[in-house]
Amino acid sequence: MKINLKQLKRLHKLDSIQDSINSLEKDKLHLLFYINKFTFKRAFNPVFLLTRLVFKIKGNPPIDHVGYISNFDEIDTTNIYKAETIDALPTGVEKNDLLDFVKNYKGAVIVASFDKYDKEIIDSFTKLVHGLPYGEISAAMSALDSDTINDIAQRLDIDIENKTEDFIDFDLEKIFCSYKTALLLEKLGYDTSIVEGGIAKEMTPYNVFQLAITYATKIKLFCD
Repeated sequence: MKINLKQLKRLHKLDSIQDSINSLEKDKLHLLFYINKFTFKRAFNPVFLLTRLVFKIKGNPPIDHVGYISNFDEIDTTNIYKAETIDALPTGVEKNDLLDFVKNYKGAVIVASFDKYDKEIIDSFTKLVHGLPYGEISAAMSALDSDTINDIAQRLDIDIENKTEDFIDFDLEKIFCSYKTALLLEKLGYDTSIVEGGIAKEMTPYNVFQLAITYATKIKLFCD
């Protein structure tokens, strides 16, 4: 009988992720930070390349996405839980089954847990943002202040004289992952002014991670 090692590794990963979900405290807020592996396919995504360039210039860890767990559902009173996440993606703000969302993910996921927890606030906020359109350009531009833009321009030898305002005057009507998550932390009573002056629409996933470093009671690797 042949053993499919690839299938065994996949099953082990799924078991490990499920165990991690089960172990999360159900009366705390959990944020999930995603670090994509640099693949050939992503090399042709201009927004991905732009954000990675900013990470490189600033020396920050390349956190590409952040979501939060909005709800836990126990499956048949077996102490096995389904975790529902809220993610702002190119298709809009959507709900996902965490296990399904990360089982084929190519990269690392970090979970940060916060003591301040109010189910009513989280449910109300989730209802408010669910289905909102995604602002891809807004997400990319949130990483760019004028100094960063000028630094990138110099490195790439691009003339952007008198164009800085065009770069940073992005559409604020659309939402993106870090904007959404920073707003939730603010609504739960966290002082977000320590990063980007507390302006949620100017925060990147890394900026939200900075808030997690300050306020989270536990930060650990969720899966890799």
